[in-house]
Amino acid sequence: MTSFFDDYNREVSAAAETEMPDKAFLFFIAYLEREMIPKINLVTGDREFPEELREKIQGLIAMNRTTSVGDIKARQQALDEATLGRTCPLVTELHRAFHVVGSRRIKTRFGVLSDNPDVNLAMRADHDGDNDES
Repeated sequence: MTSFFDDYNREVSAAAETEMPDKAFLFFIAYLEREMIPKINLVTGDREFPEELREKIQGLIAMNRTTSVGDIKARQQALDEATLGRTCPLVTELHRAFHVVGSRRIKTRFGVLSDNPDVNLAMRADHDGDNDES
């Protein structure tokens, strides 16, 4: 299990257990999404990240983020799910998708892709930093 998504799920669960109004809960979810999505984009944007998984993950972001600027119907569905279930649909869907990434054992120039985006970014930074010193 990846601590990256587990940490986000814990934050969502803790917020869901409070009596914060729905609007405040949605602002909190939007904050988490704005923190998480750039990391996911850095991982999936790597030249060695499999194209079919990149497309799937980018589609999940587009369809499940509460701060979506695209499909209004998808955004409303994500908002409804977040409010009614007091959950973050994007975290749930990306967690599933990254389990697939980890299970595939995809070899890259910086190591085997993990189901944890932070680990992938750290491995890549270490590798790229090593190459800069050459």
